[in-house]
Amino acid sequence: MKVHPGSQETTRALATGIGICLALNITAQTVLAYTVTDRHFGSVMQIALAFCLFGSLITVPWWPMKALKARTPFERREHMSVTWVILSCIPHVTWELGWVLFHPQILAAKGTAWAEPWWRYIDGGDDRYLHADPTMWSLEALAAVWGIVGIFSLVRWYKSQRRDVGALYGFLGLMAFDFLATCVYYLSEAAAGFPHVRTTEDLVVKFMLVNSYWLFMPWVVSGWIVKRIALLHSNAAE
Repeated sequence: MKVHPGSQETTRALATGIGICLALNITAQTVLAYTVTDRHFGSVMQIALAFCLFGSLITVPWWPMKALKARTPFERREHMSVTWVILSCIPHVTWELGWVLFHPQILAAKGTAWAEPWWRYIDGGDDRYLHADPTMWSLEALAAVWGIVGIFSLVRWYKSQRRDVGALYGFLGLMAFDFLATCVYYLSEAAAGFPHVRTTEDLVVKFMLVNSYWLFMPWVVSGWIVKRIALLHSNAAE
């Protein structure tokens, strides 16, 4: 099986789909900011919109767009998998790394615009972030490290014109960490009886829903990685 490089038409189609998703989400976030006065309800809804944004972005390669019709299911899965790697790295090197480095300043800056991205989740979603829980700090620090590994792997992947097996192993390590860390994150809170989650809405949306992608997407991406490695070795042997 050959995997053909994406054409300009494919790239434009994917970029268009991503643009549509971002535009709709930004519009919804803006409307929410100007119409919802209850801060807690607004934060829950913003997290829900983030969940919808991630879901819409990873489905773009499967949209019935003319330029994508020539792509095989495996090629579409590759686009989806790499999109997820990018989406996973973004919070690792922004939200999580920022909290690891600056959590005292973030906690002291409640109500300020620059700290709002963290407080939207911390306020009700998981109080462990308020006290820099050692388990939480360790998970977030490792997430930041793996996010950096993921970014370097992405650079290697595209510089090699999608032929670098080492980059794929970097993706695989990131996916393994994401799954295991999410399991620890969920189970450590569940075993204690969810004492750090404030309301039912926070539990369902902030704690469970938005983090759920990191439970199943690593398996989807890892399946593609294993097949892609086998394909590269097979092509090299020909």
